Amino acid sequence: MNVDDIWFQQDGATCHTSKETVALLKEMFNGRVISRGGGFLKSKVYANNPKTIDELKSNITAAINEIEFQFRTFSLISAH
Repeated sequence: MNVDDIWFQQDGATCHTSKETVALLKEMFNGRVISRGGGFLKSKVYANNPKTIDELKSNITAAINEIEFQFRTFSLISAH
């Protein structure tokens, strides 16, 4: 199974956050698991109450870029 071609998304059920389940999902998806932390992205995207699809898309892009920047910064600091 090539996990680069797979996206797993909850169906609205409570997040599976037991240590064992999260560990299994992280192993299966190479650490690319958003659990309860997904609320962080939602709070960023809707912070200014976007009124149009373009505003929503812009907010999504900005929020993901911010996370990626923070991740790159953290990765660089952790590597040293």
